[in-house]
Amino acid sequence: MSKSAAVARIKSKKDTWSTSSNQAKGVAAAANRSGKPINEVDTRYGKPRKGYYYHWHPYKRTPKAHAFYGGPVK
Repeated sequence: MSKSAAVARIKSKKDTWSTSSNQAKGVAAAANRSGKPINEVDTRYGKPRKGYYYHWHPYKRTPKAHAFYGGPVK
């Protein structure tokens, strides 16, 4: 999928997946140019949760979608 298609998908509140953090960050940043995107992974007791994916959210989580990247936490 092209970057423009991925950005359109995020803007329609649907998640995307990229092979790298930089690609996912670019998609999240382009979906909301008002500020910096947010990088995170779901945690439990302060540690990344096994089987969950690192991801970026557009600025202030608007629109509500994830730009996932890489493989799951091991």
